[in-house]
Amino acid sequence: MKKYLLFIVCIFLCSSLCCSDSSKSSSSGKSIAIKGAFSGAKGAKLSLFDRIVSFIIPSAYALDVSDVKTVIVFNTDGSFSAADVTNGSFSVNATASKPVGIVFAGSGNSYLGYLTFSNFSSNINSLPLQQAGSDITEIDLGTLTSTGAVVESSNNPFGSAIDLTADEQDMYAQLNSTFAATIITPDVDGNGQVDLLENKFINLHIAYHYSAGSFSGSSLTPAVSSVSGLCWNLVLCAADGGSNGGTALYNWTTSSVLFTGPGMSTGLNNSSLSNDSKNWGSENVSTSCPTEGTYTISDGGVNTLTFYITSQTDPLKNLILIVPTVTLNSDNNTMNKISWIFKTMDNSAVISDPFKFIQGVKIQMNGTGTACTTPECTGQIYSSGGNPSQWITELEHTFTCQNIIWTNVTTINMVYWDIFGNQYECGYSVSH
Repeated sequence: MKKYLLFIVCIFLCSSLCCSDSSKSSSSGKSIAIKGAFSGAKGAKLSLFDRIVSFIIPSAYALDVSDVKTVIVFNTDGSFSAADVTNGSFSVNATASKPVGIVFAGSGNSYLGYLTFSNFSSNINSLPLQQAGSDITEIDLGTLTSTGAVVESSNNPFGSAIDLTADEQDMYAQLNSTFAATIITPDVDGNGQVDLLENKFINLHIAYHYSAGSFSGSSLTPAVSSVSGLCWNLVLCAADGGSNGGTALYNWTTSSVLFTGPGMSTGLNNSSLSNDSKNWGSENVSTSCPTEGTYTISDGGVNTLTFYITSQTDPLKNLILIVPTVTLNSDNNTMNKISWIFKTMDNSAVISDPFKFIQGVKIQMNGTGTACTTPECTGQIYSSGGNPSQWITELEHTFTCQNIIWTNVTTINMVYWDIFGNQYECGYSVSH
C-alpha cells in the first residue's frame, strides 16, 4: 500500500485500524450499576426499515413496556452485560473502563430501541463510563420514555455522575458517531436479532487524514498552517465473540466487498487490512466528514450490513492537533527523541487532558536511508508500532535506534486513536 502524502490526493493509511481496543482509564475494572424504569407506551415496530424511519421521523411509534424483555450494555470492544427487564424496570452492571451503548431487546432477542441523551448540541448515544467519578457506583436513569426506537431518560448523568465539561461533551458527541451507528442499528446483519446476543460484534470506525503544517530550515518544531487535504475512509470490524480475540465473521475476498453510502461511490480500494479479514477499509472520500445517512457493506448479495451514521458537526472543530518537537543527539545530526503537545485544531490552546479522548499515539516517518524499523509501506523509515500494546500514552518518544539522520526525513505523521477506535493521521512535511 502507498503512504498518504501531504501534497497529493489523499490515499489509504499505511497503518491499520485494529478491531481490538485498549482504552485506558483510571476507573478500569470498577463496576457501575445502571438502572431505570420505563413509563407506559405502545405499538413497537421491529423491522430494519421501521427502525431507520423511526430515527428520521421519531414520532412514528413508541415502545410497549410489556414487549421490552432485555437491556444490553456493551462497550467499544464488544464486551457486554445483559439483564432482564421486569415490569418495565431493570438494573444491569457495567465495567467502567470504556464508553458503553445501551439497547433494549424483545422476545427472540429482537431489537427494540436504544438510549440517547438529547439535551446537547448533538445527541449523545453512549455513556462514557470511564469518566464516572471515583465515588460513583450507580447511575439511575430515572423514568425512560420512548418515541420510536429512541429511548430517553428523565435523569441526565452528564455533569453529575459523568465528569465532562460542556466543550468536552460536544467533542464526545462528535467522536461518538461511529459507535452510535452500532448502537442505533445493533442488528447490523438484519436477521431480526441483536448481534451481540448472537456472539457477533460488528462496528465501524472512521480514519481521518490531514496535513497540519511543515518543518523547514533548521527548525525542530513545525510551523502549523490551516488544515488541508482532509479526507476520510470507513473501516469495518466484524468478529465473533467480541473483537478482542474474536475470529472473522465473513470469509470475504477483496473484490467482493462493496461499501455504499451518501457521498460515496461503490467499491473497496485496498485489500483486507488484516490477515484474518476482520478489518475492511472503504475508498477515501475527500469531504470534511461522513454525511448523515444509511451506509451498507455487502459481499455481492450473500451478506449485507446496514449502519446509520448520525449527523456530525464540522470535524475540524473537534479534531485534535498534535504539534511535535524533534530533539537531536549531541552530534546535531541524528535524532534522539520526539515530544509533542496536543492543541485545539485552530492552534489557539493547549489541551490539558487529551487522554480523556485519546487511547494512544503512533509516530511514522518517511524519508531516505536505511529504515530503523520494519517499513509498513514504501518510503517509511520509522514506525513506533500500530498494535494497541505499542501505542504511546506519554508526551514523548525516544527512538528505538539512534542513527536516524534528521536531514533524511521528509515526512512526520502523528497518528492517534480516539476512545472509540477512530484513527487520525496528522501529517507534517519536512524540508531542509
